Order: sequence, then C-alpha cells, then structure tokens
Amino acid sequence: MRKLIMLLLFCCLSFGLPSIWNNHGRSNQFKFGVTASASIRGGNVENTHEILREDMLYNRWRKLVNRQVQLPSKAIADFEIVSQGDRGGTVSDEAVLVFVWNSETKTAVLVREYMPSVHGFMNGLAAGMVEDKHESTESETSNAVETAAKHELEEECRLKGGTWYRLCLPTVMDKYTTTRLSVYLVIDPEPINEKDAKPRDEAEEGMQVVEGISASQLMSYITSCEMTVVGGWAAQLALSKLRELGEVS
Repeated sequence: MRKLIMLLLFCCLSFGLPSIWNNHGRSNQFKFGVTASASIRGGNVENTHEILREDMLYNRWRKLVNRQVQLPSKAIADFEIVSQGDRGGTVSDEAVLVFVWNSETKTAVLVREYMPSVHGFMNGLAAGMVEDKHESTESETSNAVETAAKHELEEECRLKGGTWYRLCLPTVMDKYTTTRLSVYLVIDPEPINEKDAKPRDEAEEGMQVVEGISASQLMSYITSCEMTVVGGWAAQLALSKLRELGEVS
C-alpha cells in the first residue's frame, strides 16, 4: 500500500467459502478505442500521434521518462510519464486494490494508514504492487495479479478466503501514468491469526483495520475527502457490483 500511495503523490502533487475468479492475466499490451455507441466531437478517431524519443529523467522507486511525441499537426510535444521504478526487476507496473464486504452485517472493511502525501491518516482499501514473488501462483487457476490481491488482503486486513469478483480489466491510473490498476471485491473472507498472517511492509507501521463501514458511511468518506481518488473509484466499482448482487440497495 505504501508503494501505491507514493505513486499517487508522484503523479498528483483457504479458510471458508470458495473463491470465484474471472481470469485476466497480466498484460503489457493495450488497445484503446471507443464503443460503437459513443459520439465523438472534434479530433481524430485514429491515433496518429508518433513517439519520437524517450529519455530517462529519474529511476528509483518511481521512474520518470520524458516522452517526445509528434502530434497529428506535426507539432512536437513533451510529456513526463510516470511508471514503477526498475528496482532490479522485482516489481511490475501493475497494482491491485481489494474491497472487503461482510454479507451478514452489510458493511465494508477498510484500512486506515499514514499517507505521506498529506502527512496524515486516511481511509483506503487493501492495496499494493504486483511483484515477481507473485508469479509463483498458488493454484493453476490463479495468476500473479490474483495472487497479489490475496496477499494484500492477508497482509493488510488479516483476512483470507471468501468469494472473489474481479471488477475491471487493468486500468491506467491517469493520463500521465502507465501503472495499471486491478480492483477486486471479496465477500466474507475469514479472519486469520495475527502471528500466522503475512508480514506488512515496515513503512506500514500504525495501519489499522476498520470494520463495520456501511455503504452510506463509505459514500460520506468518498465525498468528504477522507479517501484518495483511487480508493474512492475502486469502492464505487465494488458498490456497483454489490447492488447487482442484491447486497446493497
């Protein structure tokens, strides 16, 4: 989660029930387009921009690249693009967020932790980067992204198992960021003993698990700036799925 928060700062300023997975693996290829029913005003439908060169500006926890692009008008523009730093190939350019729901109490589970960007505590979802260690999958039906989601649930919420739904394909964080986000909803995971759980990152000291958050409370957190944009977006995807499942009205 700390690594995901740092990226936001850089850009903007098996117990219990069975698991259900929609299998979408990691992919470095994107196909951008519009739906058949979309209405477009102005501009070009086809992407005729051309990348002329890329120069590395910074490469530590985050990588900053200057991308020079020739526009359709033949004008030249420079863009600064943020991605995950190389770090010896241990971290991919993908992240996961996990929304936890209790079907008995009809409430969510959030994590509250220190956010270095605002130098204070905020609410969020279990989240983290997809790393090389997640390539060692736990079953034939799991991939690295799913494994990362399971690990983050265990590390940050001290929960395991449950019924899982993938809520979106890998989605880029914003206009100038290449990191892709995958959001999951897990219903009724089981608690695990603190000493048996996977360890948290050292920088996540002080992290709290907050239970019993109703859908209305969650919306209040989103609209009152008590969650990040990414956390709020992921929560909205989860609430939409929960409405579809009849869990919330």
